[in-house]
Amino acid sequence: AIYALWLCIPMIFLGVPVEYPLAIGVLLRMHGLLKHSNLESDWGWIGRSLLVSPQAHRLHHSIDERHQNKNFSDNFQFWDLLFGTALDRSEYRRQPLRFGVSDDPGNGHPLGYIFRNYAEFLRGLISILRPAPKPLH
Repeated sequence: AIYALWLCIPMIFLGVPVEYPLAIGVLLRMHGLLKHSNLESDWGWIGRSLLVSPQAHRLHHSIDERHQNKNFSDNFQFWDLLFGTALDRSEYRRQPLRFGVSDDPGNGHPLGYIFRNYAEFLRGLISILRPAPKPLH
């Protein structure tokens, strides 16, 4: 719902009929489902230059070191091309890929993954707010 509002509100202020941003939202959702599918296609020039294909997104989730910090684009592949974070197309054909996380930050528990970042943030905040120990004379 928040995503739809983020998309619709600016267009409404610009006078665009509500149907257009809603249609764009539906198309973006369909693209999201397709890029998370197990299709083995890079979508040709569209996937190489315009939209993120399933193969490009799959590499984003790979735990292989050569795939790390690559393919960040959510919808448009040209952002990765522009910022130099697009993987070379030869990586798309290498199989099999391993997915997940290379270390286990959640200690094997799903809630550990969710709350780990909050716990680290709170630890850092406490260390900043805690007064430094006074030196002994």
